[in-house]
Amino acid sequence: MYDSSSDFRVIMITPQRILFLPGASGNTDFWRPVADILTIPGDKIHFGWPGFGPTPPDPTIQGIDDLVRLVTAEITGPSVLIAQSMGGVIALLATLEKPGLVTHLVLTATSGGMNLAALGAQNWRPAFMAANPTYPEWFADYSVDLTDQLGTLDIPVLLLWGDCDPISPPSVGEKLRSLLPHAELHVLNGGSHDLGLELADAVARLIDEHLAMTWQLWRQDDNGHRFLVGEYQVKADAEARMAELMVCIHKQIYWIEQAEK
Repeated sequence: MYDSSSDFRVIMITPQRILFLPGASGNTDFWRPVADILTIPGDKIHFGWPGFGPTPPDPTIQGIDDLVRLVTAEITGPSVLIAQSMGGVIALLATLEKPGLVTHLVLTATSGGMNLAALGAQNWRPAFMAANPTYPEWFADYSVDLTDQLGTLDIPVLLLWGDCDPISPPSVGEKLRSLLPHAELHVLNGGSHDLGLELADAVARLIDEHLAMTWQLWRQDDNGHRFLVGEYQVKADAEARMAELMVCIHKQIYWIEQAEK
């Protein structure tokens, strides 16, 4: 039963755009298998990074901040960012710049702007740069610490890791989950650093479930009648509204359920 009072609300934002960000390979096709499977509607935009992989260099790109600028220019309405490895750092920085427009984040095998050495990750950059001598020098030296800012991201975040990834092991995903307020972590069996490409079916299913998830706040009155008070994309929003309602002098029963898909 829906609540007949004016309290009922649905806190949901349908994304208009889905932005796919590759890692340092710059492979513009990396996310296409997942994109082809996803059922969520929205314009799908696949990025490449100038000077990385198949994308020619651009003299205006002189650092990560310039790549972030390319992404934020495309966040013109409610958007989902789906990102792998280096692309995850860019996605986080872009979200911090446009927090009101990014509705969801999906991060796979990324550093998340943290110190990976302390989390047991392999130092892959020397070998990678040796194998890709034309890549920009600033990439090899780039580092950023976002740990103090991650807690400000008040949106749902899906973290996807592989259990066979020495570059960004599951311990990195676990640390990110502890720092992000609304994060859910899945570790995929047999997943490597490229799990987004290699396990496209499983990854797409998890992303679809993540984007469709909502939380329902219910109320039961003194006569045992149940009412749906509101539906929220973030569980904490439902919990905050329930806390507000429960301070009323006349107590009623409130609870939160994950909505059925």
